[in-house]
Amino acid sequence: VGVAAAAVVQKLGRQTAASLLRQSPATIPSSEDRLLLGSAWINSLAELNGAAQVHKLYASQIPQLDITEVAKILGTTTAEIERGWQLWIDSYLAGMPSASHPMTMPMGASHH
Repeated sequence: VGVAAAAVVQKLGRQTAASLLRQSPATIPSSEDRLLLGSAWINSLAELNGAAQVHKLYASQIPQLDITEVAKILGTTTAEIERGWQLWIDSYLAGMPSASHPMTMPMGASHH
């Protein structure tokens, strides 16, 4: 899941945990990509904080996953959730071939 999610992040640019949880077509047009990144976020939560956190989230049965609600349920802060997600996805991005990074500017394109 991590490698596939990293490929999506490379394609769409960096996504915040808040936008993944919102599952907004405006931020992530493809429903497959939204599903994949949502699954990746759940994976990151389990890997970083243990499966108990994931169970806690599912047990809460909140109808709309919102980062503020999620932080409350997990007893953490939205900043911690974002930090964990970025660290997790970074570890997968680090293993990706750098030639496909859309974030890098071509040489000399930044000056006018």
